Amino acid sequence: MIDKTLIFFIDGASWDLLEPWISDGELPVIKNIRESSAWGNLKSVIPTTTNIALPSFYFGKDPSRLQIFYLSDSDAFFINSETLGGHKYFWEILSEHGYKSLISDLPFTYPIRPFGGALFSGFFTPSGCRDYGYPGDLPLKYPDYPRGGLEFVNQVYRDKNTILEEEILITQKRFDAFFGELKNKEFDVACFYVGATDLISHFLWDKKSELLKFYKFLDGLLGELADLQYFNNIILASDHGFSQSPSYEFYVNAWLEKEGFLAWKKGRLSLDFKIKEFLKNNRKLSKLFYQTKYWALYLFSKRKNTAETSLKKEEKTKKINVAGTIDIAKSRAYAVGGILRGRGIRINKELVKTEKERDELISILKNKLSELRYNGLPAAQLIEDSRRVYSLRDAENFPDIIFLSKEDFFVEDRFGKNIFCPRKTKSRATGHHMSSINGIFAWSGKNIKSGRCGDVSLLDIIPTLLNFYGCPLPSDLSGGVIKEIFTEIPEIKIENKKEELLDEIDF
Repeated sequence: MIDKTLIFFIDGASWDLLEPWISDGELPVIKNIRESSAWGNLKSVIPTTTNIALPSFYFGKDPSRLQIFYLSDSDAFFINSETLGGHKYFWEILSEHGYKSLISDLPFTYPIRPFGGALFSGFFTPSGCRDYGYPGDLPLKYPDYPRGGLEFVNQVYRDKNTILEEEILITQKRFDAFFGELKNKEFDVACFYVGATDLISHFLWDKKSELLKFYKFLDGLLGELADLQYFNNIILASDHGFSQSPSYEFYVNAWLEKEGFLAWKKGRLSLDFKIKEFLKNNRKLSKLFYQTKYWALYLFSKRKNTAETSLKKEEKTKKINVAGTIDIAKSRAYAVGGILRGRGIRINKELVKTEKERDELISILKNKLSELRYNGLPAAQLIEDSRRVYSLRDAENFPDIIFLSKEDFFVEDRFGKNIFCPRKTKSRATGHHMSSINGIFAWSGKNIKSGRCGDVSLLDIIPTLLNFYGCPLPSDLSGGVIKEIFTEIPEIKIENKKEELLDEIDF
């Protein structure tokens, strides 16, 4: 039988969440697949956000190689197939070697780049566009296909009681199109992405019975795909996990100041800071402001969306996050903002000039941060020198230390008089994933061992898949082949051996 592989990608899923339901028999299809699979926790990248993790998954490259690390929350909406133009999606590499793929709803794939296969683009696809499918006849065949667009900005403000049923309807429509193409055409690899699990986990995390309804719905969809007997390899994966929303705020720069590593500027705080504080306490104005801002950013990005402008936005983002608050000239270390939200600490090279001084300061900061407690709870986990985590160790624009906060803490890089305080938020979200690095991994199929395996990196799935189909691996990957899940060790071919392929990122 010709190898055919299904990737069923569930955004935000973790075994910690699914395990009780699997044990109770609520998810029989997922249970059966896992029992015949090599399975374990899937380690995400840092930061554990979808708009960073998914591109890392597509390309098998960590954020340092993709150069998307410093995008702010709003700038993250600029990520698309053009800003990622220097990299090949895995389905493009498969296409170059004669394999056809069916890709459904993966974010950051619009505008669609032609390849040997079919694709429905996902978030961030304009809601009113007509070129959301490739080849061009797909939109004609599926005119009601729900586009992944800015409606997400509106979704987070809708009635929480309607989110579940609406997301079931949207996911069902996307699945029907995916299923319809599978029945009509031959594909070697098919990937169905479920983004709704991220949204409903944010807003229904405190209602596990509602979450279970959606996962049982997904289990049924997965059963329909299994019943086709089309695939002899099935991969379950996710980009990160989830946990309850934090109870406390941790002002990391206030901590750095108290420890003597940072100095605040004297005088009034920046306008940027004052605006954020005002909006934080005025929900209706906040909603209007951010909806208008996202639409304006998106319209602008359609005209200017290149790597060059991304680098300019990166520099602007860094200036916004430190201007008016931190006196850089007097600070040996300070927390960077953007998508990390303070979980990255930079060493000031103007004051810490040698590698030895840098390494010594990093060691001191790591030890102090690991010992930091509030109400008896540790504030941080996975505190690392970024050179141990990212494959481009000399990337100039990256922080020197990265860490994940513990689940109880929301990290702020802005000015704060106190290091810790109860979290003040009017958000309706009850779940978050800024601290949840463990997703799910399971692979059943040809020459695959069954049973629990060690932790697997998100960066390793695509290199393993490409190697499984005999495609030479690009030389600039950060991930490697997961050899231990195979009954026979696969031969690995690397394209243009200019760089050593990393077997695994060390978390």
